[in-house]
Amino acid sequence: MFNRIFELKSIEHLNPQYFVLGVEIGDEAQKVQPGQFFELKRPDYSHPMLRKPISIYDVVDNTVYFMVKQLGKATEQ
Repeated sequence: MFNRIFELKSIEHLNPQYFVLGVEIGDEAQKVQPGQFFELKRPDYSHPMLRKPISIYDVVDNTVYFMVKQLGKATEQ
C-alpha cells in the first residue's frame, strides 16, 4: 500500500523485550486497520537486512502503532 519513508513519532518501552512504535502516516492512517501488516525497515541502517513484517497494533488519528518484540538484530535496531 505504501512504499515511502514515514516519520517515527514515538517509542514506548513496555518492558525489556516489548515496545510500541508510533509512526505518523498522515490522512492515510484512516485506511488501515489493526491486524494488517506493514513491512518496516530503518532507512538509515546500512546493514543488508530485509524489511520486517509487523502487524498494526492500533491506529489513532494520523498515527499507526506497532507492538514489537525484540528478537534479533532487526528488531533491536
